Amino acid sequence: MKQPGVLVVMLTFVAAVSFVVASEQYKNGRTKTTTLTGLGEVQTIGDPDGTGMLKFSIGAEGNQICYELSISNIGTPTAADISFGSKTEVATVIATLEAPTNGSSKRCITLAADKIADLIKNPGHYYVNVYNAEFPKGAIRGQLGN
Repeated sequence: MKQPGVLVVMLTFVAAVSFVVASEQYKNGRTKTTTLTGLGEVQTIGDPDGTGMLKFSIGAEGNQICYELSISNIGTPTAADISFGSKTEVATVIATLEAPTNGSSKRCITLAADKIADLIKNPGHYYVNVYNAEFPKGAIRGQLGN
């Protein structure tokens, strides 16, 4: 009769170890890529032929996210950011990115430890948005957890 209890403990242990391993791989420089499109914009119409790509990783040292943001087929960007929010909502900005005014931008930025931890655990709860004069509410957007 003790076997079901042992099985539950073993499954819980395996799940916890899997999460820790996945988080460490993500945090220690494993690069993630997110595609941005005008169709990804929410509550507004984005640039219909605009595209972009965000490559990012969480720095092992400090609370940094390092990224390379590239865009094409949109007017000159005026701003870019990472926000907390699902695919269907416009939400709170957690980090300002360098606008890719020459087609791309690359940088490392520091975030609060709790933001980094949640970004690692729940990347699908965050999105990146690029703005320009023609589309001030967002030209292209992509969810980080995709």
